[in-house]
Amino acid sequence: MAGRYNPKTLARTLTYVGYHSPAEFGLFWDPDGSMPWKEFYWALQEDPSLRFVREGHLKELAFLGIQIPFRVQAGFLRLKDEFPPPQYPSIPSPPERLFYPCRQRHSAFPREHGLSPTSRSFIPLFAEKDFAMAIGKRRHAEPIIVEVLSGKASARGFPVLQAGPALYLMYAVPPDCLVFPRLREDHPQDIHEKKQHNKKESSTKKEAQTPGSFILNISHLDELQRDRVSQKERSGKKRDKESDWKRASRKERNKRTL
Repeated sequence: MAGRYNPKTLARTLTYVGYHSPAEFGLFWDPDGSMPWKEFYWALQEDPSLRFVREGHLKELAFLGIQIPFRVQAGFLRLKDEFPPPQYPSIPSPPERLFYPCRQRHSAFPREHGLSPTSRSFIPLFAEKDFAMAIGKRRHAEPIIVEVLSGKASARGFPVLQAGPALYLMYAVPPDCLVFPRLREDHPQDIHEKKQHNKKESSTKKEAQTPGSFILNISHLDELQRDRVSQKERSGKKRDKESDWKRASRKERNKRTL
């Protein structure tokens, strides 16, 4: 265990984060009592005093006989039988607007088809834009924040569940209830590639425009190698001509002697 925590204190802290007040940390449980371990781990990383926690620490607590409401199993936190999953009630009058963090690269699909859960049972929505941004940065460095017209969606029969004072859940959100921020037309990856291309062009121009200097590159080595090969070929032909002349001269001398 790390410095300031003893096992019992760590168990109480993890119980508070994961079971008593998960919504405070942007966490929620699926109806089957499961939660991805990585989401719980990302939440712990935001507290410098809890960054040391790994799956092994939860197993160590169980080995020591210290009870916590959940265990780690196959990449998930799973609530124990004596701790039922929380019930998230549907609210008739949800906030008119909520916020959802999304990767810019993945925004094309929800623009056309709306939001739907992928690996979880619900879509988490947040009452504050800053809260949504903080949760989004757990997955991506620069998320975009989508505005969800939750009041409009609820009126059309899409229930909004409350998981905490600032955390709400939905099963799906139609595309016409989403408001995306205005984005640059260029994709971030395209911008990066253009920058790299421009750097290469500028470096090439600098090499060509440098006066009074000689910069060796691979093309010069190729030319040098070709010159060496051609020089060897010429010298070889010259030696062949010289040897032919000497042989002819010896034959002529032999004839005269005879």
